[in-house]
Amino acid sequence: MPKGSKGWKDPSKGSEKKREEMPASAFLDTKNRRYPFKKKQNGKWVPSRSGLMAAKSRAAGQHEVALVAKADRLLKRYFNYTPEK
Repeated sequence: MPKGSKGWKDPSKGSEKKREEMPASAFLDTKNRRYPFKKKQNGKWVPSRSGLMAAKSRAAGQHEVALVAKADRLLKRYFNYTPEK
């Protein structure tokens, strides 16, 4: 992605410590802390549409059907987005 462009930058990348510091609710799979989709803005963890789309894509690539369905529900709740079937 070109420098300065908008998009999803995984906040847990870089070190395991960063991932451990993130709340479990920032991940699509809260139990295993996989597929982060929230980013920190003004001291709060808020859902990111591009982060949620990226998490959904990664979960789909691993055939995680339940997590893909969860991502669809969250997309509808936070962004009023309904994926095409």
